[in-house]
Amino acid sequence: MKQYFLLSILISLILLGCEKAKENNTESQPSKGKMGVVFNGSDYFFHVIAVPLSIYIDHELKTVWNANTTIKDCYGRQVDFLIEAENGNHTFAFVSPDGHFVDGNMTIVADKCTYMILNEDQFSTAKTNYGTDKGRLTFIRTRLPMGNTPVYVNNNLIGTLVDPPFHALCGVANNGRNLVVDLSPGTYPYKAVDLANNIQWTGNVTVSPNSCTVIKF
Repeated sequence: MKQYFLLSILISLILLGCEKAKENNTESQPSKGKMGVVFNGSDYFFHVIAVPLSIYIDHELKTVWNANTTIKDCYGRQVDFLIEAENGNHTFAFVSPDGHFVDGNMTIVADKCTYMILNEDQFSTAKTNYGTDKGRLTFIRTRLPMGNTPVYVNNNLIGTLVDPPFHALCGVANNGRNLVVDLSPGTYPYKAVDLANNIQWTGNVTVSPNSCTVIKF
């Protein structure tokens, strides 16, 4: 009887040791991976428009990229920045100071680096107003000669266009060359009047959540 008792204790100890070994093995496995991002764009765009770039993972601000960080290694690939995240599926968003953002989904694999290229044109056609449902309208003049051109939306003056734009990026205000207004979703009347040449433009525009719409005169 005593032998059976000692045998049962020995078996229990062996099983307990196996469970502990399994736990230690599980704990030793990596639970995080990395995402490496390369930015392709002009110096004008990324240094004037898109920097500092706020990086969100699962709607939580993780870091800010200032374009002056050193090149990092993504397991053999050179990238502009690396960010660590838990193993699994995540959402991401790159948000520029003017509210443009590029977002999507990514899969992080433990102890590996997910590689991504972000191009300038993705921002110039990007969504706007991250974290809200507002859309954005951009008004520009494209014809010369032009006089000062006040612009009204929903009968409210939003500003005056004074020159054609050098860089007609949707949603980017530029000292009287572009006029920008953020609005809740809906349809709005607009009007613009060239005071010197007595020319008037009118119409209606529909604003969708996080959209960016250019209206040219």
